[in-house]
Amino acid sequence: MPRDGWIFGEDPHATAHGSLNAYDREVPLIVLPPGRSPHVAAAAPSGRVVPMAQIASLLAGWLGVPAPAGLPR
Repeated sequence: MPRDGWIFGEDPHATAHGSLNAYDREVPLIVLPPGRSPHVAAAAPSGRVVPMAQIASLLAGWLGVPAPAGLPR
């Protein structure tokens, strides 16, 4: 098991997501809905963790299409 911050690979410029390290299970994401109204910028990121299944359902709602079937809610 590589030390935190290290991955196995031959490309010195490569990055990855999906290692067994806890920090690698989350990816920063900025999502803005269509037609949003301007607001005051946040002083800092919220730190809120959103499950991928919730993101898929959110985007489907914004696009007016059915959410993928079989996703946990």
